[in-house]
Amino acid sequence: GHTRESGRIALASAQACIDRKEFEAALAVLRDIDQKSPYHLRAKQLMADIYLNHKKDRRAFARTFQELAAANPCVESYLVLGDAYMNIQEPEKAIVEFERALELNPDDVELASKIGRALTSTHDYMRALRYYEEAVARSNTLSIHLYKDLIELLLLLERYDAAEEHLQRFLDNSSDGKMQDLTALRSQVECLLLLAKVLREASQ
Repeated sequence: GHTRESGRIALASAQACIDRKEFEAALAVLRDIDQKSPYHLRAKQLMADIYLNHKKDRRAFARTFQELAAANPCVESYLVLGDAYMNIQEPEKAIVEFERALELNPDDVELASKIGRALTSTHDYMRALRYYEEAVARSNTLSIHLYKDLIELLLLLERYDAAEEHLQRFLDNSSDGKMQDLTALRSQVECLLLLAKVLREASQ
């Protein structure tokens, strides 16, 4: 209806302003896009892009996504805000938002990986390790991605025995009939490659 159409026109108008490097004008147009409009998220993303890349204003960049999450507290909003914090090298704040998203979607393995990577980027390796091990234990699905991140961290810490143990457990669990499709086979191959890497590094 009206909101959709006016939002689309406003977005096109803002894009034209950006192309002409009229950033203030673009921001004014984007701020007016109604919260109920399906183009609201896109408007916020464009605003954030202007703040970060053209006005070099990291605070305004983060605030744009904070407003989005406050107005619409859902997994998607928290993820976008977390990514925004990672973008401006504020992993601690990103972790808080990713954890909020995970509370709403506890089975999201990809999200668990994201938190682990954010923790690793703060060089708080022990906390990251604890986090990965809990996520692996808690997860209902066998995710090679989660194991991969965990193994890379264990290799970094030169904890080869623990790495080998985790991979062995993954292979045992994945070959006991729970996982017998093509994805499972791919995961098993990846796991064996990781195991070879662990053994190679351990022997050096």
